[in-house]
Amino acid sequence: MNERGRSESLRKGIDEILKANFFHCPICLNWVHNHLIRSCTSSTCNHSWCQTCVLNWASQPNQVAIMASKRRLQLPCLNMAVGCTGHVPEEVLWQAETAQLGSCKCSSRRTCGCPPLVKLLADLRRRAELMARAYGRRCCDCPDPFCVGVAYSGSATYMCFLCENQWSVPSCGGLWLQTARDALRLGGSSPGLKQCPQCGVPIEKTGGCDHMTCVCGHEFNWSRARACRMH
Repeated sequence: MNERGRSESLRKGIDEILKANFFHCPICLNWVHNHLIRSCTSSTCNHSWCQTCVLNWASQPNQVAIMASKRRLQLPCLNMAVGCTGHVPEEVLWQAETAQLGSCKCSSRRTCGCPPLVKLLADLRRRAELMARAYGRRCCDCPDPFCVGVAYSGSATYMCFLCENQWSVPSCGGLWLQTARDALRLGGSSPGLKQCPQCGVPIEKTGGCDHMTCVCGHEFNWSRARACRMH
């Protein structure tokens, strides 16, 4: 085999290795390893890109603002200009937080200097924790369109746990967590459900001693608390 033939054979061998183990990103035109391919959720478009380009797209201020307003990591397909209605899977951004972006370690949201996307990921995680700990209380979305925080019911003025924005109860559309209060709508009252003397949240007792500690931090005796009633 002459030199030209050997060069052609080598080129074909390299091409086969690249196609088998690497992906040619249509945006940055770089070759990246297959494990860094990120694809759209649509089963019809088959759009894929490298992780770096996806993160660059997600980090755009307008995209961060849109995801914040939706209160979820719903990043549109990078090929949305051609009519694709799919999205980049949420886990792509959560995985990137650990692998590339890094987590927000700031002690105060007000003084946080992290990039907007990193800050949004931290805020969404905090939002999920707050809603999981609501325990039957009404959760209201913060009226600030750029904040994903929530407030709990129990007072005339609500305060967002994230940005500390305060607003009156009538302006809160509210998000009810389906818990003890739904049972009260059907039964009117229940000896197994009593109100916290401090915040009024319904509490169900399934066992244990008379001493109770509400999620608001107030401690009281179960025997002295008022039974829940719907008015």
